[in-house]
Amino acid sequence: MDDVDPLWLEADNSLTAVYTNIPVGTHAFRIRASNRDGMWDRAGISFPVSQKPYLYETGCSAWSSPRYAFLL
Repeated sequence: MDDVDPLWLEADNSLTAVYTNIPVGTHAFRIRASNRDGMWDRAGISFPVSQKPYLYETGCSAWSSPRYAFLL
């Protein structure tokens, strides 16, 4: 995944890729595959992945926390 992991990962038999701690923003998840003869697709395909900030990472959270602290 661009901007997250610069290295290509080879999938095992489960054909899954797991990423944790993806930074906020839009990233490109790129996939390339080979056929049974081992010939690799040169272009591959790209899927956009968008990670939005959690509420506590936004300015809204900082504003609302002291205001509602009395409810605790």
